[in-house]
Amino acid sequence: NQFDYFRTMPGGLEGVRRVTAELHAEGVKVMWPYNPWDTGTRREGSSDQVALAALLKQTGGDGFNGDTMGSVGLAFWNASLAVHHPLGLEPEGGGTDEALNWATMGWGYWRYPAVPAVNRFKFLTRGRFMAHVCDRWAKDRTDNLQAAWFNGAGYETWENVWGTWNGITPRDAEAIRRVAHMQRFFGADASGGLLLSAGWEPHTPEAVQPAVFASRWPDARGRRVLWTLVNRGDAVANGTQLVVAAPSGGARWFDCYRGTELTARVALGTDGAAATASLSFPLGGGGYGCALQTGREAPDGALSAFLAQMAAMTKAPLDSYSAQWRVMQQRLRPVPPSPPAASPPPGAVALPAAHSFLFSTRGLEIEGDDAHGVDAQFPWEEAPRREHSHTLAVPPLFIDRHPVTTANYSAYRRATGYAPKDALNWLSNWRPGWPFTTPPGPAPLPPKSPPPRMADWPVTYVS
Repeated sequence: NQFDYFRTMPGGLEGVRRVTAELHAEGVKVMWPYNPWDTGTRREGSSDQVALAALLKQTGGDGFNGDTMGSVGLAFWNASLAVHHPLGLEPEGGGTDEALNWATMGWGYWRYPAVPAVNRFKFLTRGRFMAHVCDRWAKDRTDNLQAAWFNGAGYETWENVWGTWNGITPRDAEAIRRVAHMQRFFGADASGGLLLSAGWEPHTPEAVQPAVFASRWPDARGRRVLWTLVNRGDAVANGTQLVVAAPSGGARWFDCYRGTELTARVALGTDGAAATASLSFPLGGGGYGCALQTGREAPDGALSAFLAQMAAMTKAPLDSYSAQWRVMQQRLRPVPPSPPAASPPPGAVALPAAHSFLFSTRGLEIEGDDAHGVDAQFPWEEAPRREHSHTLAVPPLFIDRHPVTTANYSAYRRATGYAPKDALNWLSNWRPGWPFTTPPGPAPLPPKSPPPRMADWPVTYVS
């Protein structure tokens, strides 16, 4: 069943626990996949929610993503509490209002209008919900990444879509690198967790450019304010981007995307005190902006280091990177022909040559299309595609009459003494008594063999 995949990882569940601990040491959380549709396989002896909670506790995992699930039921949350290991629950379908009481994550299959949509669940939970924007077949990731940055949401950087390579363009890859660096800094406790602000104000009216939209993220004490901006237009937006209230005690402002301090243009009120501050900086077409307001004190070490990193990261304009998407080309690796045999090997039969053999096959992928390079690319094709049809000349050959049988594999084991290093489930359908128990060989073998009725059956449970 699906949980056995984790048990059969190298090192078993202890190996999974060690890898999880290594990822935790690097600040990375670990989510397992959960497939509620896995119902026709071996049962665990307990409900899926109980089994999943126990396995995640045993390995130190942080939660799971529920494939095809519109929401995650309360039973999963209660099962994790029962083993004193609360889990992050992330349904693929995003979740429901009721489930916000226990499921704080979800995928975001969003629409992307010119005016950015608001992550409703994050707004309702006052910053405590984390969506991961997912648009796995997009060739241009600008819409997806801008939506994530505007909403302080996560993003699925997905290229290998179940074996089909939907590559991220150089421009999108560089944008992801920059946005991720800003998200991780401003989402962290060290910076006040601004992207988790309970006072998040999407579509703040402080943004003044027609195609530029901004979210405002104040900290709880009102000392720092972050703005995340996106330019939904194609042209560079120059000049004033934000007009904000000037704090009575003074402030400093920074362009956190370019890593520089800003000089605000301050307008005075009728009492002669600073009333508003206008912040100006360029924002590239289809680009990303970030502004930070702090007190009058000098930036602390963490902020100074972050600004220096962003200054180095953004030296090259985002548009200097190619935005052209290309299908990944495949090359069939040649396999040296086997030495020709004069007569059929044991168990094989001769097939005559076919000078006009119609080779026709199609891929079985559940998603994807030819425009994305789904399936395989044969030498006569310009790109990968799902449907393949070609006339080939096939020379004469010998072919086994049957697939490898349990008797063949038994003979192979007797001759070589082979046994895998990890024997979990290996030959689990064999039993002692036929036709040997422990054959000679360098490796110890389990004292079991296939029953006679299986001698001519294709061998299974070997990989």
